[in-house]
Amino acid sequence: MEVDTKAHRILIVEDEALIAMQLESSLMGLGHNVEAIATRMDKAVLLARTIDIDFAILDVNVAGIQSFPVADILRRRGISFMFATGVRDRRPCRRISRRGHFAQAIWI
Repeated sequence: MEVDTKAHRILIVEDEALIAMQLESSLMGLGHNVEAIATRMDKAVLLARTIDIDFAILDVNVAGIQSFPVADILRRRGISFMFATGVRDRRPCRRISRRGHFAQAIWI
C-alpha cells in the first residue's frame, strides 16, 4: 500500500482558538497547508462554498450552531471532511450518521 505524502490544503472549522491553533500547528508540522480557519458558521459556510481545499476538519458545534450545513456543502463539492468534537451528547453524532456523512459514529 502506498502512503500519500502530498501536502493537502485544509480548512479548519473550530470556534475554540487554542484547539484551532493546535490543529493548525499539527497539520503544518505534517507538511500540510491550512488554507483557512473559520471560527463562526457564517464564515465557514462562505469558505465551504468557495475555498479551494482537499480536506476539512469540522467541529460539530461552532459557537452553539451545528456545522452540518458546512458538511453538506463540502459533500456536494466532493471535498472530504471529518468531524472532530468534544461534545459528550451523542445525539448530534447519531444525526451525522443518519445524514450519510459516514457509516458509523465512534465515541471516545
